[in-house]
Amino acid sequence: MVTAATNPTFPLESETTRLILVAGSEMDALGRRLFAPYGLTKSDVAPLTILDQFGPLTPKQLQASSPLLNSPQVVSHSVNRLLDAGMVTRTKNDADGRSVLIAITDKGSEIVSILLEQLQESSADFLEPLSTDEIALLRDLLTRILGPRDDGTTT
Repeated sequence: MVTAATNPTFPLESETTRLILVAGSEMDALGRRLFAPYGLTKSDVAPLTILDQFGPLTPKQLQASSPLLNSPQVVSHSVNRLLDAGMVTRTKNDADGRSVLIAITDKGSEIVSILLEQLQESSADFLEPLSTDEIALLRDLLTRILGPRDDGTTT
């Protein structure tokens, strides 16, 4: 394989992009392995973790809270899958009768706890070659690269 290390004329940006893509692919594969036993995808886990942290939200609020929930259709599909699995509920929004509120169930909250623990352990294994300072630097660099979202928050 040709890399910047083996070929000085190989563009550094291309090698960096390749490494980012490989790391992303590794993390996606990890997520699929952890989520599969629960019949979940990362688009399903995103609303679960958000609802577990913030409580009931409207579908529009869910969409605004995660780049993985990038359209009303994605939110609707994920919420329907989670409803069928008994991990969330959908109720009328008393504050605005035109909308609904999505809330996590005890079952959904329990799964979030398990998944966050497993992700923490797996992420620690993945990042094990790095020092604490290097992990902090990596996080800072990725945050800067990904930049702010349209709503001003960071990814």
